[in-house]
Amino acid sequence: MTTLWIIDDDRVLLESLKLALEENFQVRTFFDPYACLEAAKVGKPDVVLTDFEMERMDGLELIRMLSSLARAPRMILYSARLTKYLQQQALAAGALACFGKPFDLNELKRVIRQE
Repeated sequence: MTTLWIIDDDRVLLESLKLALEENFQVRTFFDPYACLEAAKVGKPDVVLTDFEMERMDGLELIRMLSSLARAPRMILYSARLTKYLQQQALAAGALACFGKPFDLNELKRVIRQE
């Protein structure tokens, strides 16, 4: 089963995404991007799904840091304020895809399943 890590500083959205995706994926959630980076030292997810706007670190910076891992996960960025420029930056940093909020859950699942 695909291991999916979700990072968002909105606890309600984080829990909602977990509930919506845990039937199809092995989900682990992180409220703090630094906790995700710490966990990545010992565990490697298949896919990382991260919000862009977070207090301590934005999702683009997180993608850049995770991209430097020996076995970087596939990464997906989402944002309520997704622009073409942000999308270009995310894809250049290593993101597989970007979604604007609200996004289609079925489309998100399809992208997560890509090998």
